[in-house]
This record gives sequence, C-alpha cells and structure tokens, in this order.
Amino acid sequence: MSAQGAAGGSLGSGGMNPDGPGATGYPGADRPSVRINPTTAWWCPDGSKPEEVDAMDRATALVSETAAIEMRQSTWHETNLWNASLFANRQLVGFRWGTIEAHGELVPNDCRTESLVEEIGEALLAKASSSPLTPSLVPHGNSYKVEKAVRRADYFLKGCWRHVQAEEACVQAFLDSYLAGLGCVRVGWDPVTKSALAETVFFDNVIIDNRECSNRSAPRHYRIRQVMLRSSVETRYGVDLGKQGKYVDYRQIGDGWVVVVEAFRLPDADGGGGYHAVACCGQMLVDEEWTHPWVPLAFLQWRDPVSGFFPRSGVELVLPYQIRLNALNDAIEESQDIACRPRILLHAGSNIDVNQWDNEAGRILGYSGVKPEPMEWPTNLKELYEERERVRAMAHAYMGLSMTTTTGELPPQVRLDSSAGVREMRNMEDLRHIRMWTKYERFRLEVAQLLISVMASGDGSDSYMSTYHPSGGRAHSDTIPFKALRTLDKNWYSWSMECVPLHEMAPAARRELVRDWTSRGLMDINEARRAESNPNLERIEDLETASQDDILRHMQILEEGDYEAPTQLTNLTYGIPKVTENYHRLKGMDEVDEDVLDNHLRWLGVAAGIQQAAVQAQQMQQAQMQAAAAPPFSPGQGAPGSNATPSLLRQTQAMPAG
Repeated sequence: MSAQGAAGGSLGSGGMNPDGPGATGYPGADRPSVRINPTTAWWCPDGSKPEEVDAMDRATALVSETAAIEMRQSTWHETNLWNASLFANRQLVGFRWGTIEAHGELVPNDCRTESLVEEIGEALLAKASSSPLTPSLVPHGNSYKVEKAVRRADYFLKGCWRHVQAEEACVQAFLDSYLAGLGCVRVGWDPVTKSALAETVFFDNVIIDNRECSNRSAPRHYRIRQVMLRSSVETRYGVDLGKQGKYVDYRQIGDGWVVVVEAFRLPDADGGGGYHAVACCGQMLVDEEWTHPWVPLAFLQWRDPVSGFFPRSGVELVLPYQIRLNALNDAIEESQDIACRPRILLHAGSNIDVNQWDNEAGRILGYSGVKPEPMEWPTNLKELYEERERVRAMAHAYMGLSMTTTTGELPPQVRLDSSAGVREMRNMEDLRHIRMWTKYERFRLEVAQLLISVMASGDGSDSYMSTYHPSGGRAHSDTIPFKALRTLDKNWYSWSMECVPLHEMAPAARRELVRDWTSRGLMDINEARRAESNPNLERIEDLETASQDDILRHMQILEEGDYEAPTQLTNLTYGIPKVTENYHRLKGMDEVDEDVLDNHLRWLGVAAGIQQAAVQAQQMQQAQMQAAAAPPFSPGQGAPGSNATPSLLRQTQAMPAG
C-alpha cells in the first residue's frame, strides 16, 4: 500500500496533512491548547456548592482536561490513524466520530502497490495466535487444605478465562500494539447478566498524560474517551443529555454523537484520593470513590518506552521500508511503460498515412522514401527488481522475521521428514522477539489477575459459576462458584502461565502435532493419514488416555474423602504406582484427614488383590496350555519334561532309598 495514497488520497478532512514532515510522512503540526479551569478538580466534590452545580462543574472540568491532553498529544492520535490506515487499507470508523460517509469505510484507500506493513503484521499476529497460554495458580507450602483450595481456584480461573474469551481479546490487543504501540484490554463485571467481561479498548480512545510518565513511572490518572451515539448513552445511563459542545480543534463530531470520558484516579499511599467518574455533555454519569490500588485496564506496549507512556509501534519501524518499496514499485511501473510501449521513428520524407497504423496483426502498410524504424528505450529492470527484493528482505530482517515465516516456504536444504528440524528452524527467530513474547505473556497474566480482582469487588459476583473440565476430558466437569475463592489468601499461591488444551490450538499447530506423533510412533500411519486434513485430536487423545484419566478421577475422589473401588477394567498398571505416589505425597503434608489416607490404602489393597488374581489366572491358563500341548506319556518313554533315557530311569527307580 502506498503511504502517500493512504495519507493524501483517502483520509479527508480532519485527517493528517500529507505534506507533513518530509521523509517520515508523519504529521507533526503544533496544536493550540485547550483552556481548563485549574480551580475545579473532577475527583474532589465541593460541598460548598449545590450538588447539581458541583457535578456539572466537575464533569465539564473532566472533559476539558481530557481534551487539553488530547490536543497536546494529538500527534500520537494522528499517527495511529496513519498506521491503522496503512494496515487496513480502509477509512476507519473509529477515527471519524460519525462524520464518515456511508460507503467510505468500504472503499480501499490504495490498490497500487503491495503492503509490507500488513504482511509483517499478519506474520507476527500468526505467531502470537499459535502460542496460546492459560493462567494457572501454583500452591505454596505443605498444607493439604491450601493445595486443595488453590487447585479449586485454578479450575475456576481456567473456566472463566475460556468463558470470557480472554485469549481472543489479548490477541486483538497484540495487533493494536503493533499498529499504535499500545494495546489495552478492559476487564469488567456486568451486574445485570452476572458475568465477567474481557474486551479490548480501541487504542485511539486511551488518553494518558505522557508527562506523568516522564521518569518511566506508571501514571496515576487513566482516561478512556469514546464517541458514542447519543441514544445509546441515554439508554445505558438513563439520562437526558444536553448539547454536545466543541471537543478538540482537529476533529469534528457528527450529528447525534457525543463524547463520553471515563476516568480513574488511583488512591495515594494512605488509600485516599482515588476516584472513578464518567462524564458527558456536562453531566456526571458515574460519580464514585475508587479505593482499589489498580484500574481494570491491562496495557501491552510494543517496545519498552525510553521515556513517557507511548512507545514506538511496529508499523513505525516498518514504514521506512514501505516508503522505499513504494518508490521502487513506481519506478518499475514507469520503466515497464517505457520499455513495453515502443515508439516509431518516422522520417519527414516518408509518405505514410498515420491513420492506417493500428494494433491489428498482419496489417500491410505502405511507405515511400525512408523506411520507418522502431525505437527502443532500454531500462535496467533487473537492478530495480533486485533492489526491491533487498528492501523486502531488509524489512523482514529488521523486524526479526525470516522470509519463510511470511511466505510459508521452507529453504531447499531443510528436510521435510524431520519435524524437529522444521520446528527448530522456525523457533530460531523467537530469540529475536524474546522480550516481546515475555511482555505478551506477562500481559495475559495481568488480565487474569484483573479477572479475580474485578469479580472480588463486583456486587453479585458470588453467584458467578465457572465450568471447568479437569484432566482434559469433557465427560466430567466441575462447576465452581466464585465464592469458593473468597477464603483464598494471596500468600497461598503464585501465578504462572501454562499451555492450553488441544481444542484451543490453531489448525496449523494441530497438524504439526499429528506429524510429531507419527514420527515418534505414538500414532498409527493410517490414523495420521485420516486425520491430516481435519484432525480430531480430541477424540484420539481421549481414546488413548481414557484409562489414565479414569485413574486421575479415582485420585480426585479419594482426595475428597470419598471412595470408589477399582474394577477388573481399571488400568491398575498405571493406577497402582500413581495412587501410591499420591499416598506418599499426602502423607508428608499437613492437615490431611485420616479418611483420605485410609481410602488410599483401601483402594491399593483392592487393586493389589485384583492384580494378583489376574496373575494367578494367567499362570493357571499358561499351565493348562502347556499341558495340552505336551505329547502323551508312554511306559517306554521318559516322563514329560525329563531328559533321562528309559534304561537309566528304570535303574534309578530300582535303587533302594537313601
């Protein structure tokens, strides 16, 4: 996609200036500041004023203060518009505030050239999507009751993570961080539906004063600015809004749309001064204190900022190569037009009727005098082609990607029959992004921690039920209420991230796993061939591990203090060592009920009896088979199984005793 076409030809009024700062293409015009009233603090109600007047003044102060920050940092918002337009090749509705034309959002910005921004972004997004993780709680100490409570909380968290589709929200935030340098996920609690929420926040709606983070410190104030339909805001909050005034100079607001600002102020060290407010059109829609040391927002930064809150984005890093690639494509197109459209040199003395010349094949043309000759303009297209490929390779190398990642083609020296070698080659580039993947993992962990914190502070969250399928099986499930986590102490556990089950893997990862199982002999070749197109790995895994899952189910029943005896169909070869290990593990822990240990011993006794009976039956069957296979005994032969000759046997039997 052409950077010039995306900026100048499609952004329209209220967008960026395509004739901005030269080579970078980014806008940077200074903006006039918005005046605010420094005497009115939106987080500090004034008891000396009437309540309605004070609420109106503080709502106006909050919106004006947010507008002043956005005006001062308007370059960041305009840069986001530039980057997102380059990636999506569309006019983005989120930047237009109701002023976009009805068909404008569906018209491509530019169809002239290829987009490195999109190609590299999609490759990185695919890598982020192919490594899903799920949060997990690791118990501390040697207490059985603590381990049991933490395990139950871990089941609740895994079920809630899947229910709110938090992984999908985190992947979208990863894409936002590539576009704008910043991705945001908001975690909330809906008291009407009694459910938790995890949704992405449009990066342009994040308003944070960059001066608060000049020393790399976290900001105290967080603002989310949205432009919404007036009817939606009135229905949601049950109010009648007034007139929408002017917000900022560089953007216009469409008819029927209003600016809604939600702000969080963290409390100080003493726990005071925190506030949460939502303001629109001079009215306070939400006006309450905020006592928590956190905000329900998790941020993912593409790179570590040198100073301030907003780092460089991935699109900003790719943009110089995109501009160079666009220039090369234009030069190649111009050279092809010159080389592929020949001209004809016509002498002035040649008697030729120009109207007879056309593109029809086999046409006979006459002339007299000097013969006309075609003129060819040689162009060095080979050098331009090589330079274009070099720019593409440099862009991928700078972003830490190999060409095989984006094209899906392996180098000729890589053997396709070595799955481990293919994985090793593809994982080599992860070292270049190790810092980014570490931040992405920590970001997902922060979202999981916010899920617990938000539900702990939400009214009616005790009635929320989370469903989890333990041991990977889907036949048995646990339903855990959130109130089971109320008694959980933060000192009892630590947080970690673990791999997800098979049913949450990407299709490419599932096919790779099929090839890996086949190469290691864990799957039959016919089964692998049948599962290659659409592998149902869940069914295959459930069938192969059903007996092991049954043992884990027995262990869970025993740990709960109940008892279920094993049968002849129980996998005792796997179960007896596992139950024995679990018995010794629980024996060394504190606060374990005697019934739990006794049930383990009882289970092991029954299992040992079943196993011993099976061994005796097998030995008896083998003896019967050997007896049936032996030849019949005759007086002239030795006893079955004896190597003695008949004469020697008779001499031995005739010898006196002793």
